[in-house]
Amino acid sequence: TAVFHLHRTTKEPVVFLWYEVFESQAALDNHLKVVIPAFQTEFGPTPEGILARPSESESYRNISK
Repeated sequence: TAVFHLHRTTKEPVVFLWYEVFESQAALDNHLKVVIPAFQTEFGPTPEGILARPSESESYRNISK
């Protein structure tokens, strides 16, 4: 189970911030090991030229719980 958020900057309308919140490490692991590969098998790689630069990934831990 995850919550997905997509935002667009007000300064550059072609720049987006996408983040996902997973309920557990196991849910994230499943997403990375099962969901993403299944999606790529079904739909193929990202089309050439759709991204101006590769996406950047970073992990955070919730410290408010």
